[in-house]
Amino acid sequence: GYESFGYAWYVWFLCQLADDFSYYWFHRQNHVVRFFWAAHIVHHSSENFNLGTAVRNGWFTILYKPFFYMWIPAIGFPPEMVVVCLGIEALWQFQLHSVYVPKLGWIEKIFNTHTMHQVHHAQNVEYMDKNHGGFLNIFDKMFGTWKELDDKIDIEYGVVHAPDSYNPLVILTHEYKDIWNDMKKSKNWYHKFMYCFGPPGWSHDGSTMTVKQLQNQLALERVELQQKTQSIDASKVTPPEGKKPKLARA
Repeated sequence: GYESFGYAWYVWFLCQLADDFSYYWFHRQNHVVRFFWAAHIVHHSSENFNLGTAVRNGWFTILYKPFFYMWIPAIGFPPEMVVVCLGIEALWQFQLHSVYVPKLGWIEKIFNTHTMHQVHHAQNVEYMDKNHGGFLNIFDKMFGTWKELDDKIDIEYGVVHAPDSYNPLVILTHEYKDIWNDMKKSKNWYHKFMYCFGPPGWSHDGSTMTVKQLQNQLALERVELQQKTQSIDASKVTPPEGKKPKLARA
């Protein structure tokens, strides 16, 4: 039969850790699977970053979110303990939505902080799909999705293709409509599948790009710019071929 792990302090600690692990993967899939993104985009389409944004959520995530957490009570953590841990996670996430809290020093070594969540809500290409963690950032660092706030970059909040409407129904459903329209672009069933369950921005004809493609393009452009700059700098100090540099007189 079912045996609970009990309620010792270390069980609470492990349950909270398991909850944060589940939250990381739930949140990350909301960004890399377009069908999930269609629900989660509601939270990101706001161009503001405040506590109001924290409660601006899609209605349809509740249909699949439990599947990411079912394993926790299944292996022995008391269900009521899991519910409490989910509540703690939600409260931490709520208070992260603020631009008024600066970097927090050593706390940022372990915990997900306000500036890290600002990065997460930015539509700047270098910041997209970063910092998915709940109250910890260790899983972002472990799985390669962590990004520190760069004070030299002006953050633009929101999404690249925001709904041009204040109608709540449009805001809640516009991405599903876009998925349907994209699926009709090709008769190939693999293409249809990818438009629905592939990463946002995927296209069979290259007309749109995924976040990874955009970030790779940005990185390439920066490398080319750096090489061009170095070439210009070198030409300023290297004399033309066939000419010897004039030596300064003592």
